[in-house]
Amino acid sequence: LCTPRGVSLIIPPFKKQRKRFLPHEVEATKTIANLRIHVGREMERIKNFRILTGVMPITMASQASKIWKIYVRLTNLSPTAC
Repeated sequence: LCTPRGVSLIIPPFKKQRKRFLPHEVEATKTIANLRIHVGREMERIKNFRILTGVMPITMASQASKIWKIYVRLTNLSPTAC
């Protein structure tokens, strides 16, 4: 589902039979960990924005995706707490 949109899953390397990571594996792990922190912070901001706190009627189900996209974009426009 994600490939046509140019989205791929990036996971950190795993230790194999050797005891230590190679230098490029250490760098990849640090980069992925740094990005996971940013994603986690953004997810927390979306949860705390609290516009969508009520129940959405089933009649609006076809519009839910559009509402969610606007909701996330508004969250991204709001100032950060950092």
